[in-house]
Amino acid sequence: MTVPGDADARRRGRTIITICLMLFGLNLVRTPLALLADIGPSQTLPATLLGVAGALASIGLVRRGQTTLAAWIVILVGLVVISATPLLMGQLIITIFFLTIPVFLAGIILRPWHVWLVTALVLADLALLTYFTTGSDWHGGEMPLLLTLVALVCAVSVIGFTGARINAAVMQESSDARRAAEQAAWHLEDLNATLEDRINAKTAEIQQALREVEARAAAQADLLRENAAQRAAIRELSVPVLPVNHDTLIMPLIGALDTERLQAVQQRALSAVVQRRARHLIIDITGIPVVDTQVAQGLIEVVQAARLLGCTPILVGIRPEVAQTLVALGIDLRSVRTAASLQSALGGMV
Repeated sequence: MTVPGDADARRRGRTIITICLMLFGLNLVRTPLALLADIGPSQTLPATLLGVAGALASIGLVRRGQTTLAAWIVILVGLVVISATPLLMGQLIITIFFLTIPVFLAGIILRPWHVWLVTALVLADLALLTYFTTGSDWHGGEMPLLLTLVALVCAVSVIGFTGARINAAVMQESSDARRAAEQAAWHLEDLNATLEDRINAKTAEIQQALREVEARAAAQADLLRENAAQRAAIRELSVPVLPVNHDTLIMPLIGALDTERLQAVQQRALSAVVQRRARHLIIDITGIPVVDTQVAQGLIEVVQAARLLGCTPILVGIRPEVAQTLVALGIDLRSVRTAASLQSALGGMV
C-alpha cells in the first residue's frame, strides 16, 4: 500500500490497489460459477485474462506513482469487460446496468472533471452496444428502459462528481493543514533554536557576571585579610611592650582605652612577661587622657594577673587629675606599686 505522491494521489492509489485485489477475488469466484452455469471457457476466459492483466498493470503503475494512468486502465478494462458480456452472450438488458460501475469508480479513483469523460465514454458505449446487439430487431418498447439507464448513469455521474469534488476539497484542506503544521513545526524549531541561542548567550553572560562577582569577592576577601592584618599590626603598635633590660619591660599606653583595647593590653602584657621571663613590668599611663572605672578596673586586672606570673608591676604616670578621678571613683590602688615617673620607677629598681 506504499504509494508515492501527494495525499490525494496516495488515497486514490490505495483505492486502486484495493479494487484490483477485489477484481482478483471476483475472477477467482467467477470462473467456477461460469462452469456451473454451463458457460463455455471461450466466453469467460478472455474477460478474466483481460481483468487480471489490467489489475496487474494498474498495481504496477500505482507503485511507480502513475496513479491517474492506473485509474484509467481500471476504468477502461472494466468498461471493456462489462461491454464484452452482451456482445458475446447477446443479453443487452441483463448486463447493461453494470455500465454504471465505471462511472461510480471514476468518482472514487479519478479527478472530478474526469468523471464527465467516463460518463461520455459509457454513454457512447451504451449506444454502440444497443446498435450491435439489437440491429434491425430493435423494439421501441425497450426505449423507456434505455432512457432509465441513461438517467441512472447521469445520476451516478453527478453523485460521483460531487463525491470526487468533496474528496478533493477534503484532501486539499488536509494538505493545507499538514503544510501549515509543518510550517508551524519549522517555525517552532527556529524559535527553539533562537531561544536556545539566547539561553546560551544569557548563560554565558550570567557565568561571566558570576566570575566577575567571584573575582570581586576574592578581592574583597584579600582586602579583608589585609585589613585584619593591618588591624592586628595597629593593635600591636598601639600596645607596645618594650624591653629595658633582661628582666624589665615597659608598656607605654597612649590614647583612650576601650574594652577591646584593654583586652589587648592584658594579652600583650602577660605574653611578653612569659616570653621574656620578666621580673618587673612598668605600665606607663601618662598618655591616657581619661581614666574611668572601666579603665581603672582593667589596669588593676592587668596588675593582678602579672603579679600571679611572678612579675612585679609598677604603675607610673598618674597625673594629679587622674589621681583625683581614681579617688573620687573609690578605686583602691594600695596594692598596686606606683611611681611618679618612668625615671623614678627605673631608679627604684636599681
